[in-house]
Amino acid sequence: MSGLLKAGAVVRVVALKASPELQQLADSGRIKLLKKAYSPEDLADAFLVVVATDSRTINAQVTQDAKARSLLVNVTDSPADGDFTVPSVVRRGDLEISVTTGGSLPALTQQIATELEQHFGEEYGAFVELMGEIRDYMKRSIPLKERSASARRVLAHEAMICALLREGKQREAREIAFLLLNNDETGD
Repeated sequence: MSGLLKAGAVVRVVALKASPELQQLADSGRIKLLKKAYSPEDLADAFLVVVATDSRTINAQVTQDAKARSLLVNVTDSPADGDFTVPSVVRRGDLEISVTTGGSLPALTQQIATELEQHFGEEYGAFVELMGEIRDYMKRSIPLKERSASARRVLAHEAMICALLREGKQREAREIAFLLLNNDETGD
């Protein structure tokens, strides 16, 4: 749901009971929460439907009703019945890593996403931003034939630069990255 909200979607949730997270989103006005049993009228004005109840019977009915209205449908407990699956996405600033098993095993998708979140910490947002700055610099200041080697020198030290960023040492990380970028005598 976070991806839909980030994209500016108007999200309406129909559920008899709401999790604390859903209730908080409703209380903050980020989603519209209808605490009631599903009815076909709930699909009015919808563009996309995510079917995610704990009842296979209700899921099948919602899916049938949505398809009768030519709506896009994601069925969380039976991906083959829907029109699309939703990948798990790890976001770190401009870095976005998507994982999907094509609906075959959502638990595996989530497990891999969790592993990626642990490996690619928040510092990777700053690292991608720094690499964007480096790319702009290279386009202005480094001959085309040398750019790839220059970028590889910096990327070869990704772990060290990210460690500095994780420690809040942005200035030091930037200085080292630019030193590596311009130093073809590193032996790498």
